[in-house]
Amino acid sequence: MAGLRNGPVDRRYLSDQDNDNYLRGGGFGERSMAKARAQGRRGNISYRANRPISTTISKEQGKARGRAPETPGFGDFTRYGDESQRQRMTDVSQEKERAESFRPTKMSMPDIYQ
Repeated sequence: MAGLRNGPVDRRYLSDQDNDNYLRGGGFGERSMAKARAQGRRGNISYRANRPISTTISKEQGKARGRAPETPGFGDFTRYGDESQRQRMTDVSQEKERAESFRPTKMSMPDIYQ
């Protein structure tokens, strides 16, 4: 796997005795488990970085914040989701303005049709 320092051992090229020793206690289980844990960690990090942002809150989250009614049907977008969306759009527009401020100014060209 790319990015890992300890690559897998190709057991096809080991002698029978070396292969047997490797499987019995030469670190095969530890290395394979470490590789699997690293892959799982990297996958989890990648998922959390790219997962969609939640715009609504659950009933339990609303109760914790003190604003969830006891009636069914809680979690409507218009009460709480639009706040999140409005904040997210504000952040996006501020980031866009900041990025545009780094661009060089365009040279003004004379109007050739005058």
